[in-house]
Amino acid sequence: LEQVMMMLGFPVEEVRAWGPDDWVFDLEITVNRPDLLGHLGVARELAVYYQRPLEPGWKTPKEDAVPIQDTFRGVTLEDPAMCRRYVARVVTDIKVQPSPQWLADRLESMGIRPVNNVVDATNYIMFACGQPLHAFDLDRLEGREIRVRFAQNGEELILLDGNRKRLDPDIPVIADATRPVALAGIMGGLETAVQETTRSVLIESAWFDPRAVRKARRKLRLQTDAAYRFERGTDITAVGKAADQAAALMALIGRGRVLQGRYDAYPEPYEPPVIRLRQRRAQEVLGARIQASWIEERLGGLGFELEQIEKGPPAVWDVRVPGHRLDVRQEMDLIEEIARCYGYDRLPESLPAMSLNQVPDYPGFEFERSIRDYMQARGFTEHRSSSLLPESSVQAFQVPDPIRVVNPLSDERAVLRNYVLQGLVEAASWNHRRKHADLRYWEWGRTFHGPIDDHREAVHFGVLMSGAASPPQFWREPPRTVDFYDIKGEIQALLQHFLFPEPEYRASDLPFLHPHQQAVVTVGGRPAGFLGMLHPALYDRYELITPLFVAEMDVDILRSCPRRTPAFQPYSDRPEIRRDLSILADETLPFAEIRNCVQQWRPDTLDDWWLLDVYRGDPVPEQMISYTLRFVFTPTREEEVAAVDRQINALADRLERQLGARRR
Repeated sequence: LEQVMMMLGFPVEEVRAWGPDDWVFDLEITVNRPDLLGHLGVARELAVYYQRPLEPGWKTPKEDAVPIQDTFRGVTLEDPAMCRRYVARVVTDIKVQPSPQWLADRLESMGIRPVNNVVDATNYIMFACGQPLHAFDLDRLEGREIRVRFAQNGEELILLDGNRKRLDPDIPVIADATRPVALAGIMGGLETAVQETTRSVLIESAWFDPRAVRKARRKLRLQTDAAYRFERGTDITAVGKAADQAAALMALIGRGRVLQGRYDAYPEPYEPPVIRLRQRRAQEVLGARIQASWIEERLGGLGFELEQIEKGPPAVWDVRVPGHRLDVRQEMDLIEEIARCYGYDRLPESLPAMSLNQVPDYPGFEFERSIRDYMQARGFTEHRSSSLLPESSVQAFQVPDPIRVVNPLSDERAVLRNYVLQGLVEAASWNHRRKHADLRYWEWGRTFHGPIDDHREAVHFGVLMSGAASPPQFWREPPRTVDFYDIKGEIQALLQHFLFPEPEYRASDLPFLHPHQQAVVTVGGRPAGFLGMLHPALYDRYELITPLFVAEMDVDILRSCPRRTPAFQPYSDRPEIRRDLSILADETLPFAEIRNCVQQWRPDTLDDWWLLDVYRGDPVPEQMISYTLRFVFTPTREEEVAAVDRQINALADRLERQLGARRR
């Protein structure tokens, strides 16, 4: 029997002898199987395995001629989402006394201390069918009515264990006409508890929202058998049957009268989900040929209702899921049920068939891999951060219309990020607080841009630098910290390495960057990203000890930009010719204008050129800057040396004519 229970999914932790000819099995029940938290659920599984009929033993209580309405006014559900069904039955003229020995013995075998025949009856039915119950002294209920609601601020309740609890609007309660009398789904109150003088008992059997019960139990720091079951989910269709069984048992052992009828507050009756089950699919997944009649018999024994849509073979069914199987929601769940009943040991031990079809890489995979290799070669460390960020990060970066999660797991995971830099800056903050400021990070990830009903997702990669510009081993160079031109140089080098068009840098006004040290990076005429220094106002917020320089590029835009095709240039057998050109330009003139002018002029014999020197001061006039440009030519004929000088002169004339930059 232990091996059978293990195979069916509820292993036996311990077996104890109980009396001369009885045994107690201590089962380990997983959280997804609340239907096994009652003896009926376990019996149902064993009955299917051993192919024996299941006899639940439901009893219909013998009712008195007096209707329940003469004694009890009714039930009001003020929040139907919190309590979807509430059944009440009344037993009068009951005699509260110790339970008979057979009942006390069974409760003790389950670790429950017997109290009296009324309370013991509710506990016995709970362990029998998994539905928690509660018994009220009807004469102690003000107004003889029940109201299921959330507590009000300032209300208090003395529980059955004698502890007084102060309640708030997050706590679901059972109340009478004036006050709370029980914590819904958790524990009853002391003032309406069944006592020796009780003569009329109100039996409560209900379905409570698992989330509401769990939240209240954690807030009040309570743990009960009832809450344990409600948190995992109970069978809403069995609520009435459990109340009937409790009433019949109390009438039997308490010599009471069950009043005619019951109150059943059930605004929206349960509609069982219907799942399409295919015999062919079950055979493919399990690798075994299982007959349709076998499937119908086993699943039917577990409580599922099968309607055959296609006779087959292979057959197809629409399967109605019973209320006690909250874990079954898709076809694969039903196939798992078939496997459990069939026996995992009977399934063939073979590897699944391997397909030779290769799944193509997602668009941009090669580019992402190339970026990763390049950044690693440049000495950067890849960082991974969550796409969900705290609200404080949105406020720090002044993100307009962020996308907020409706039901976040925590306050630290409440908003979707707009920039991968938000995670990079958090990582830098963590390191700076520990006095480690020499950082070179990069990250590749997805970003989200609102509004939520028409949001857009994009793939970005970000770069972060702070601290020393070079390792301390460079003893021959004076120490220098990272500046704006370092982060700009990294982006420039990356774009040149991947043969993108020459980028342009234009002024930007991002609120989280320094107003005078930031720029938009334009590639191929499209704004593809930005770079700059983090705004000094954020240093205290992130506890930074040195400036942070950051950049972020839109991968989708970069991938759409045309890239140059590398072509082989034969080496010249002539020595290269170098020429330097010094010009004076107004300090308001962006160097990008000079670069564009040079690119437009560029002759075929020019191999490379770069900015060699920038100078301000005497003898350069005020509000002017001196730029020195170096050009490297690779002539093919000896007489082209003179042509190089003519080309340099032509460039100087072009710069003066177009930009007003005159030659020094």
